[in-house]
Amino acid sequence: MNYVSIPGLESKSFTIEQMEDWVCEDYDTNLKDLKSKKRHGNIKEARQILMYLTKRFKGLTHEKVSARYNRDHSTCVYSSRLLENYMETNKSFNKYMTGLITNFNLR
Repeated sequence: MNYVSIPGLESKSFTIEQMEDWVCEDYDTNLKDLKSKKRHGNIKEARQILMYLTKRFKGLTHEKVSARYNRDHSTCVYSSRLLENYMETNKSFNKYMTGLITNFNLR
């Protein structure tokens, strides 16, 4: 997969657990909900972002990422493509993701 370029944001110094904590905090949810079958807007979006970031920054396969969040691997593929497309076409979302990842690097 060719990722959207976010200059200076290729650090792998943070763990998956840290990303989960930070995204849960940002979306006012918890990991138990992200791993559940719930599909409410903020939970679904947080889960999609975590799947994308885990795949991108930790290099896990779609199968391993989806298993971590109790989803089918096709859901992980869909989420990755959806977010990549959205970052390419929506400047405000791209800015949000850049800020989120920048904050990861600063923590």
